[in-house]
Amino acid sequence: MMSTDEAAFRSRVLILAPVGRDAALTRSLLDRAGVESLGCSNLDDLRRKLIEGAGAAVITEEALIGCDISDLVDWVAQQPSWSDFPFVVLLEPGASAEAVGQERDALQQSGNLTLLERPVGEATLVSAVRAALRARGRQYEVHDALVALTVSERRYRTLAEALPQLVWTSRPDGQRDYFSRQWVEYTGIPEEEQFGLAWLDKVVHPEDRERIRERWMAAVKGQDEYDAELRIRRVDGQYRWFKARATPVRDDGRIVRWFGTCTDITDIIEARETLARSREVLEQRVTERTRSLAAANERLAAEIAERQRHGRSAAAVAEARGDRSAYFGGCA
Repeated sequence: MMSTDEAAFRSRVLILAPVGRDAALTRSLLDRAGVESLGCSNLDDLRRKLIEGAGAAVITEEALIGCDISDLVDWVAQQPSWSDFPFVVLLEPGASAEAVGQERDALQQSGNLTLLERPVGEATLVSAVRAALRARGRQYEVHDALVALTVSERRYRTLAEALPQLVWTSRPDGQRDYFSRQWVEYTGIPEEEQFGLAWLDKVVHPEDRERIRERWMAAVKGQDEYDAELRIRRVDGQYRWFKARATPVRDDGRIVRWFGTCTDITDIIEARETLARSREVLEQRVTERTRSLAAANERLAAEIAERQRHGRSAAAVAEARGDRSAYFGGCA
């Protein structure tokens, strides 16, 4: 049974924000939302607390720029197959999610990052953190199940059926030979009809099939890990997004089975899309405002030029009148 301390470690959010009052403000915001948080003094402190356990981490981009993050990247890369620790990175004010610095790029290549452009609203930040904690909670559930499976092989199917994920196993050659009750109920297709590689054509979205087939077979051949996002059709015909990961079960170094899970991440995907749309709307508004200001400047410049032209014309008329008066005065 999980201890109270272990449960606290799993649910806490680590915060690394070394500049100004960002750390204090972020902690205060999360505390109001009922989310336990803990500040970190530097990258080394963050890494130590990650090893102890955490549910998510909020990092300001300033904490990464110009720093040696190799130890943090190593920790991320060496996570067990069940773990995909979520980081919420708060970009510098005015920074773009597309303009990636080398430190953020190194972390992004190996880690699970959600990027938020500052200034970020309270609701947006809390929503992103809670989504990260939900995802991490599912990962810990998988971890607990894997630990239990190693303790008692006889309890394997019972525990697999109890997981909230869609669970499956494959032979060493990549041919699926077991789907959990949740998988069968979700897809509405009998288990035996999905054995082998039949599941690819029967339940995976047509746009994802070839990509997933290549990723899965590459993992089976030892060329890459199996860690992919794909859409799986529900019994009612709707597709939802899942995070698929697989762990090879070895005996004396030889793969004897693959244990895999698919975790529903539709809420995370939708949050990403919402953030992307928000950025597009903001960029469009900025572009329109810039265009309006430019047009106003052009109109103002035209008005100034017109007034100057009229002024020069009036001066010329006055000068002409003055010359003529002087002429007539000389002849009187």
